Amino acid sequence: MPRVLQLKHLANGIRLVQTPVAEIDGLRSGPETAIVDRAALPGSADIRFEIPRGEWQETGLRLSNAAGEETVVGVRASGPELFVDRRRSVAASTHKDYAGRHAGPVRWREDKITVRLIFDRSVIEVFANDGETVITDRVYPSAPLDRVEWIGGVPPEGARATLSELASVWESR
Repeated sequence: MPRVLQLKHLANGIRLVQTPVAEIDGLRSGPETAIVDRAALPGSADIRFEIPRGEWQETGLRLSNAAGEETVVGVRASGPELFVDRRRSVAASTHKDYAGRHAGPVRWREDKITVRLIFDRSVIEVFANDGETVITDRVYPSAPLDRVEWIGGVPPEGARATLSELASVWESR
């Protein structure tokens, strides 16, 4: 996905931040849906969630299918860290280096962490705190990932998430 790259002065020095180009917002189609516990996941989606400090160890969203395959995008409180866990993203055996949990440091901003997840069938791009931490991953499930839910079935107190379907760039305008 095309990105905007910027250097920003943060508390720990100058950092490179990355955000999706603004034109991605123009691909949002249909109503924005709140993810209260579980929701249908379209083939392409723009998902945004916010997590406040609280009494949880790990939280975030699980993208899954009926075959039992799943990829988890979330935050671990200690650290804290942003992660994408694709260890159960494919039921078939894969190369030993494929399965993994990829993580990066993230910081609390005003006692919360904001995450934007752009999902396009097999590509997962995650931007935390306006691009301060970014993880891009690819998954190869045997069937499309078609549902999204909070880890543990319910969000932590004060957390919220929304989902917007993204239209195809080939079919838009």
